Amino acid sequence: MNKIKKNPSQKEINILINFIDQNKFDEAEVFVKNLINNFNSSAFLYNISGIIFSKKNNINDSIDAFKKAIALDENFIDAYYNLGIIIKDLSVEESINNFEKVIKLDKRNINSFTQLGILYSEKRNFLKAKFFFEKVLILDPCSSDAHNNVGNILFELGLFNEAKAAYLKAISLNKDSFFAYNNLGRVLKEQNFFSDAIDCFNKAILLNPHHIEGYNNLAIILNENEMHNESKDVCLKLIKINPKYANAYCHLGDSYRGLRNFDMAINNHKKSIELNPNYLDAYNGLGLDYLRLFEYSKATDLFKNAININENDYQAYNNLAQAYHETQNFSLAKSFYQKSTFLKKNFFDGYFNASMIYLLEENYKKGWP
Repeated sequence: MNKIKKNPSQKEINILINFIDQNKFDEAEVFVKNLINNFNSSAFLYNISGIIFSKKNNINDSIDAFKKAIALDENFIDAYYNLGIIIKDLSVEESINNFEKVIKLDKRNINSFTQLGILYSEKRNFLKAKFFFEKVLILDPCSSDAHNNVGNILFELGLFNEAKAAYLKAISLNKDSFFAYNNLGRVLKEQNFFSDAIDCFNKAILLNPHHIEGYNNLAIILNENEMHNESKDVCLKLIKINPKYANAYCHLGDSYRGLRNFDMAINNHKKSIELNPNYLDAYNGLGLDYLRLFEYSKATDLFKNAININENDYQAYNNLAQAYHETQNFSLAKSFYQKSTFLKKNFFDGYFNASMIYLLEENYKKGWP
């Protein structure tokens, strides 16, 4: 007998949706397979099947199911969108293609514009990301999340006043947006409004006591303002929330170095590296620990490790320059200070440290400017 080519009844669809809503994904998988045996031309069922596979983290079968749904219905918006979501970690370009297909079919699809903004942001194509996030704002000018997303792009572009305005707008639309408060803190920190930035990070944590990024940013700014005991307390809270969070141990190490407890600083930076072997801030932190102990060979090796992880890390070049500076290798120190300021044009420490060498060498022409 030929298989019937039509969608199942509403009753059968409701049973299937009920399984998914109750997180009964094994039962849902069996049920949808039986339905597909009877309705093998149902794009709807293949799309649902893809969702079930994704919930079970069966990525390949999920992708195959969404593609089957699209093959059966080339105008199936949900299947393109779902495929774009599930394939993001495997192929950014293919993910982008699927969201663009959604927009061709539905020029007001806010979710796809948002996803495109996120993907181009991750690719560091900030102008394209800005374009898509601004499309969201045109469609929904009262979206707090959209203003927050635009603010993030403006922040990356170094347009801090504009970013601040976007975050403030996001907060005015949603006073509980801990994301916006955290991001506002970031931009205020860049503008050297440290007290206001600290207030924003604290507000973000108050709104969401498990907001890891808020704790992370608060720990950093407290250390930078030599409030090391306060930063230590924040780090310990963060470790309680997530004992495997490498950043927390790194910042805790920085706090202990500020408190001149070098053994604890070294232990925590090593723990950070153990949890994340590619975490360059931990290599920088451990290098600074050894630098304070005058163990220059260990320090320079660690700063070089940081540079190997990210050759554009201006702070690692500055740290390496400091090590050579302290061992009176002024030629190498100057070259690495120059590298740090080349990578970050407004890097105060790099200019100041280089000027000290020039003045020491009585090269006032270069030192004073």
